[in-house]
Amino acid sequence: MNTLPMFLTSVDGYIRLTQAQLVRIELVHLFSGFDDPDSATDDIVTGYTEWVSVMNSKGSAISVGWDWQLRRLGGVPNLARISNPRSNLMLQDSSIIDLGQFKTEIILASFVDALDWKDNTLLHVMLGCTAPVHQPH
Repeated sequence: MNTLPMFLTSVDGYIRLTQAQLVRIELVHLFSGFDDPDSATDDIVTGYTEWVSVMNSKGSAISVGWDWQLRRLGGVPNLARISNPRSNLMLQDSSIIDLGQFKTEIILASFVDALDWKDNTLLHVMLGCTAPVHQPH
């Protein structure tokens, strides 16, 4: 039987994982949207996206969000992450010692960059989709 992981939230609001545990997390697209349309230009639009973990009903969800920029390069849309991810995760080393916010953000940035988030995010903002998109990692 395939069981979903259970994540527990610490008193400080973080879910603590090691990097080895992080790479086994499956994320689902929660929502994406555009920033203020008045700040957009013909070639650049910015927005945000939020992804959450697939979990069982007894635990907490991992949440990872970041800002992105959409540029048209030669008529082709190009989506890029433009901020460090924001998350309720605190990563730990193999001795279960917190890595700290800065190191956690750097590792999460690499984790996010390895996801296939661009097509899913673009689809959701362009079509206004609300159905979750599973992103196994």
